[in-house]
Amino acid sequence: MIAALPAVWRVGVDLLSRLGLDPRRVLRRWAVPALTGIFLVVMAAVLAGDFARRSGSPYYGGVFRIGLIYSLAIAATIPAFLTMWECYRQLAVNDTDGDNVADVNRLLLLRECLLSALTTLGLLVSAGVLTVGAERQASLA
Repeated sequence: MIAALPAVWRVGVDLLSRLGLDPRRVLRRWAVPALTGIFLVVMAAVLAGDFARRSGSPYYGGVFRIGLIYSLAIAATIPAFLTMWECYRQLAVNDTDGDNVADVNRLLLLRECLLSALTTLGLLVSAGVLTVGAERQASLA
């Protein structure tokens, strides 16, 4: 799963470029909210796991390893989430100029970007679920 994270990041960056945005500028603009979100999600996941177990973690590396993996995974998804947010923003702007072909092409581009972002994030979630299941089976054994 960790080996797939650069591909998830790259897909998100490519989608931002496809929407006509400068990925570096967008990521720089959203850096503070993204880092805050990463921190909140990781802390919630790690603390929820600690409170649910009430004892040491059966996994190698324990809380530190799980927190690191969550941090990397959430950070890799930031460009894809920003792509979805940008698509939503572009759909809210009503700048139709009467050219139906251009409007349809714009909507098709937004649809394609949304589908790519959702597919990428869905594959990462699926890989995460399979990884957690494998770790659980390993710790039970």
